[in-house]
Amino acid sequence: MDKANLNEEERNKYKKELEEKDNEIEWLRRNKFRAEREARALRRRISEVEDEKNSIRIPTKSMLENLLVTHNTSRFSAAGMHNLRKLGIIDENGDVSEETILEMLNSNY
Repeated sequence: MDKANLNEEERNKYKKELEEKDNEIEWLRRNKFRAEREARALRRRISEVEDEKNSIRIPTKSMLENLLVTHNTSRFSAAGMHNLRKLGIIDENGDVSEETILEMLNSNY
């Protein structure tokens, strides 16, 4: 700064501006770090949700046998009903497909 031929007032003003810029840079670094951390957390959560969405729980043998006999789906949650629909065990109306259940019982268990 001495080589710039600045008087004392200009030097002090320049130092103050540099300090403000340094503080702003540090603030931006912290916010960038915080934003990157939040982005990682969101990506991780999206991945978890997609994994949950893509995984279908296969009903147990006893559950399938019970459905085959009773055709009663009232004890299943909305998510359980959704899984049963995805597997073809029930149709959109909630009617049980005996054929699908028999195929599953003969092949998976």
